[in-house]
Amino acid sequence: MLVNPNGIAIGSSDVINASNATYSTLAVTNDAFLNRQNKDMAWTTPAGKAIAAPIRIDGAKLNFTQTFELYGGTVYLDDVTINAAGTTHDNEMEIHAISARVTDADGFTLTATPENLVPIKNTTYTNAHADNGGLNLYDGKISLDSLDVNGQCA
Repeated sequence: MLVNPNGIAIGSSDVINASNATYSTLAVTNDAFLNRQNKDMAWTTPAGKAIAAPIRIDGAKLNFTQTFELYGGTVYLDDVTINAAGTTHDNEMEIHAISARVTDADGFTLTATPENLVPIKNTTYTNAHADNGGLNLYDGKISLDSLDVNGQCA
């Protein structure tokens, strides 16, 4: 897990190979971080900011076998190759362009503003198990310009 309220940039020569990964520019409490279970974590816009900093991924290759999560004020993907290559049916990528995520007994609530954006360009997403998991885009204004989604059942 990488949390940086000032922004996250992943560049064209970067390759990320991970089982699970979470990148966020939103704030999380120390207690939630130390005792975390990603699906139950609460995220908020950092104090003193109108919108959380962006996550920008330009030309990188992202390879994961379980989950890959992005939480930011704006999440940019441009010319990205994403490969969900796990051997289970739990391959999942989640992109959250939000101002807050609050959890309660019934699940979670996402809050977004018109400034929360998810622009995706020239990106390929391949999932080894199309019957479960997948690419999930949450809240914000989503714009797609050449998103190629591929999947197959094992």
